[in-house]
Amino acid sequence: MTELLRALAKTEYPPSLALWIAWAWVLLIVYASLYPFVGWRIPPVSVWSDALVLAWPRWSGLLDEWLNGLGYTPLGFFLFVGFVHRRRSVGLALLGALLWPVLLSLLMEQLQQFLPVRVPSLKDWTLNTAGASVGALLGWCLHQWGVLQRWRGWFQDWF
Repeated sequence: MTELLRALAKTEYPPSLALWIAWAWVLLIVYASLYPFVGWRIPPVSVWSDALVLAWPRWSGLLDEWLNGLGYTPLGFFLFVGFVHRRRSVGLALLGALLWPVLLSLLMEQLQQFLPVRVPSLKDWTLNTAGASVGALLGWCLHQWGVLQRWRGWFQDWF
């Protein structure tokens, strides 16, 4: 039993700073998406399946659109870099960097329905998904060009 615990605790690869930054970014996204944390209520819907449907908003703000698009870009980037650093295949790293932000964004939009001052929308979810995709694809491009490998070598030499 102790051998099994030692084998599970032993990590083959060092932890990635990019994954820690991604976790910090997730906390920032959760805070920004659910602030203020007061006034939680049950959504006023007649059928619970209606609460799961996100609607396209009636109004549009340019700043809101930019913040939604750019807010998830670093998350997609750092998730890709962290997954690649953990020696995952590039395809799995790209898939993970695309999938996790999409699910996080969907969860945040659904939770916003329980806050009366927040307006969940399909547009926000779409822009968040697009932003995460841009970040993950930027990470993929930098990996393909060898920039991430050179950065990792420089980082390991200095730290």
